[in-house]
Amino acid sequence: CTWLKGGQVVLAAQFTPQLFFELVERHKITTWGAVTPLLAMINSADEFATADLGSLRWIVCGGAPLEEAVRKRYADRGIAIHRAYGLTEAGGMAALMPPELTGTTSSASGRPMLFTELRIEPLQEAAVSGEILIRGPNVIPRYWGRAGGEGAVDAMGWVRTGDVGRVDEDGMVTIEDRRKD
Repeated sequence: CTWLKGGQVVLAAQFTPQLFFELVERHKITTWGAVTPLLAMINSADEFATADLGSLRWIVCGGAPLEEAVRKRYADRGIAIHRAYGLTEAGGMAALMPPELTGTTSSASGRPMLFTELRIEPLQEAAVSGEILIRGPNVIPRYWGRAGGEGAVDAMGWVRTGDVGRVDEDGMVTIEDRRKD
């Protein structure tokens, strides 16, 4: 969507907090996607309090729990953090925290994206948690170059993520563990 709206994507061959600050200022970056540990790294950099981050409106992050102190420090700079859950097989994001719930202390990653179905396959009888399965038009049908055309999905179109989680009564997905790496 960024490209369709005339935006640009800025890529870097390496990552340091100093390079991040420089790129945000130079390119007036408005949105950034990152794994949670990078947010903590930037947050702890000496330049964080004074860097020109005025253009940065929001960050989408996932891959690890987000500490409330880190979220608050970004919020104090006017930058909203949207938690998300995703995987390559689902074209990136599979769940995103709704904007109106950003800033809550919930550990959930959000609700499934539009047209994305998500279900929990219990690992034990009567368990609330289980392996997360995803299907939708965003899910790849098979892995590139895999001998015999072995698919990423089962016969019903579900991809096994290897992640263990639960879905609450509001449809929010919470990641609890990793079943496989």
